[in-house]
Amino acid sequence: MSVYFDDSMDIYFARQLVNERLQQVGDRLPAGYGKPEMGPNTSGLGQVFWYTVERADDTLKGATAGTAPNDMDLRTFQDWTIRLILRTAPGVDDVSSWGGQEKQFQVRIDPMKLIAHKLGFKEVIEALQANNAQVGGNFVDVGREQYLVRGLGLIQNAKDLGNIVLKTEDRHRSTCATWPRSPKRGRPAPVP
Repeated sequence: MSVYFDDSMDIYFARQLVNERLQQVGDRLPAGYGKPEMGPNTSGLGQVFWYTVERADDTLKGATAGTAPNDMDLRTFQDWTIRLILRTAPGVDDVSSWGGQEKQFQVRIDPMKLIAHKLGFKEVIEALQANNAQVGGNFVDVGREQYLVRGLGLIQNAKDLGNIVLKTEDRHRSTCATWPRSPKRGRPAPVP
């Protein structure tokens, strides 16, 4: 959400007003929805550098499936590599991504299998959240620099999702869902 004020308004006073309202709204949200937070102090005028991530060779566009990077691969590279590097540059406040196909994994739960294993949707959601969380650590001093330590629970593929244990019965693990790789705004990928 964007909030616009008159140009004569002091930006820090306006941010304080918005922050006060966000605190009030945050206390009213149901559990699990998180807390609203204010983004960096930017405007449309702050967008000064635009770039695209493209295939290096036009012949790759016609390559057979699976051998050349597709739009989803390029967007993933942008989000998880280029964006993180650019954000460390002095004076860069944020890097926004547009276009491409944002990768997501859709968990399709089979309700009958959940019932058979005496599980509910809540257990599936909790297991997914617990296995895809990031945790803060501490820092390590190396010379004059400090390196932050953190644990990344980033699910990278369908196999990672399939390895999440929901419940163990007689030392056997059963599957209650499928995990197709598909674009965020596109149609779901077919499940084999």
